[in-house]
Amino acid sequence: MGEQLKAAIENDQKNFDDGKYYSHIIIDEIDIADKDELFDIYPNTREQIANILDSLNIKEFAIAEVEKTVILNEKYQASAPQIGNGEASRYYIVGKNKGEFKICQIYWEGILD
Repeated sequence: MGEQLKAAIENDQKNFDDGKYYSHIIIDEIDIADKDELFDIYPNTREQIANILDSLNIKEFAIAEVEKTVILNEKYQASAPQIGNGEASRYYIVGKNKGEFKICQIYWEGILD
């Protein structure tokens, strides 16, 4: 997993532990990348995705692009977050391991070149 992604995950956990989190997430749209688009993913991102799949032992997966609207709780808003309320795009791996689904956020900006 990339260092930038690890830092983001650790920061999200710290914020949650401090009582700063989204009060609402509204999913506006979900698109699944088709097989041909997977070849257009930036090479370093493709390597990070492969590492995540290996670490979670996932053989079957899809990459979903989620357009959503987020609303922060009052404590989070008061802390002057880097990203406030509003629309956001995020990418997720949705995979299957031993009959169970795993969902892992992989990126918060465009991953296709």
